[in-house]
This record gives sequence, C-alpha cells and structure tokens, in this order.
Amino acid sequence: QDLRTHVQNLETRVNQRTLEIRQMNAVLERDNRQRKKLNAQVQANFVAITKSIIQSKQILELALPGKEALRNLFPQSVFISRPLNIIGGDFLFLDQTGAQKTLSLIDSTGHGITGAMISLTGSMLMRSAYTSQQHAGPAAILNQFLANCQTNQRSDSSGPQVHGFDAAVITLDAEKKTVQFAGAKGNLFLIRDGQAILYRGTRMSIYAENNGTPAGTASPQFDQDEIALMSGDQLYLYSDGITDQFGGPKNKKLGRRRLGEILRTASTVPIADRQKAIQNELLIWKGSHFKVDDATLVGFEF
Repeated sequence: QDLRTHVQNLETRVNQRTLEIRQMNAVLERDNRQRKKLNAQVQANFVAITKSIIQSKQILELALPGKEALRNLFPQSVFISRPLNIIGGDFLFLDQTGAQKTLSLIDSTGHGITGAMISLTGSMLMRSAYTSQQHAGPAAILNQFLANCQTNQRSDSSGPQVHGFDAAVITLDAEKKTVQFAGAKGNLFLIRDGQAILYRGTRMSIYAENNGTPAGTASPQFDQDEIALMSGDQLYLYSDGITDQFGGPKNKKLGRRRLGEILRTASTVPIADRQKAIQNELLIWKGSHFKVDDATLVGFEF
C-alpha cells in the first residue's frame, strides 16, 4: 500500500510538473513570437529610416552643388566626399562673376541628418554673404557670413546655439592669374613644382553665438592671402575629417604633413586618375579603423 501511495504521489507530481512545463513552453513560445514580431518591426523601421536618409541625400544633392557643378566651373577638378553617416555636414559653395570663380568648402557642426540640416541653413547664409560681398574678396565674404550667422541666431532663438561652421574660401581670377584665400579654421594646400605649400586660415570658426558684435555687422577678423598662380598649380581645400582620420601602423591621425605628401605624390598623376589615386591613399591610411568625421577634399589644377 505504501508503494502504491508513493507511486500515485509520483504520478501526480509528474503530471503537475508536466503541466507547468507545458505552460512555461506556451509562455516562451508566445514571448518568442512577440520577440520575432518586434524584431521584424525594428528591421522594417530601420529599412524605412535608411530609405528616408537616402532620399534626403538625393534632395540635398539637388539643393547643394556637387561634383557635376564643380566640374562645370573647374573642369580639371578633384572631389572626394565621404560622409560619416550617409549624409553629413560638409558642403560646397560655387559661383562665378565674370572672370572670377569662387569655391568654398564649409564644414558644419554635427553629422548625419543634423549636419545636413545645418548645411542647408549655412548654404543660404553663405549665398547671402557672397551676394553682398562677392567683389570684396574671400575675407569679406567670411566676415559677412559670420554676421549673417549671428543675425540669424538673434532673430530665431533667444538661447545659445552650438551650431557653427569651419570654412575655406578661394576666389580665382583667371585673367589676372591670381587666387585669393581666406579661411575660418580652413586651410589651403598649393602644390607647385613637386612641393606642398600650406596656407592656414584664421584660427577662428564661424559660430552663431552672440559674441557682443552688433546685430548684422562683423568687424574684419579673417586674414586674406593673395597668390600669383603658375600654369600647373594645384589647389586643394579639405575638411578636418580628412586630417583627423586615425590610421596607419601606429593608429595616429593623418595630419596635415601626411596629407600634403599624398597630394604632392599624386600631383604627377594625370588629372583623369588623380582623384582615384588620392582616394586610394586615404583609404589605405584608414584601413579597418572607423571613420571619425565627415571627410571632404576638393581641388583643381590651374
């Protein structure tokens, strides 16, 4: 009798445990279905967001000048653009007045969609600055760009903003064979006779924050260089995403010196292959390291 009772108790316990396991399996199966459903939703949202960003990139390319507009103005040109996140905050400004051609590379704060939106605002402010100062030279354009940013900040928001720009502007006069340069933390490389010559811009960015300057005005703050050009001279502007990229055998920043060496070495490559040669060297330096910033390089041969 004791044995029968013991067996019955075991059977009861086994049945109860079996029922508990079935219930647990049912809960796990339900959770698994919910998890799969959530994963599918996340994946669908990711695809939708990526498609939206790609479409935004296409719209941005229509709103801002790109490779085609650059080559129309500077046929012997090089343009390397590698955004950190599909779209970014680096953009070009191009225009021509008579024999004078203006090229500017502007680096907005931020990356991705945020940087792209700041770029659109910066493009409008730069266009306004160029329209009013196009005959006064790159330094005057940057001064007005600074004034426009500060005016826009005061009119649109009472709080501080961290949005800003680094910029480099050059104006080429084909008739006089000269180029004028001014930079807001932006630099210019001149490649001539196998040498890389660096012209450094003023060590001040263009920020929208109120710095005490009366609204709509900006005292002259940016220095300007004028360079007499020779046939075959090559000029390059670049954003700090180029020189700040970590890489190489010791995982160091590329830096200005190495960039100058890359541009100097590539200067003997025919213009049709020069962009690819420069880009290959930059990719070899980066290797398997992550991109640190939007990286843009633009240049042309005189």
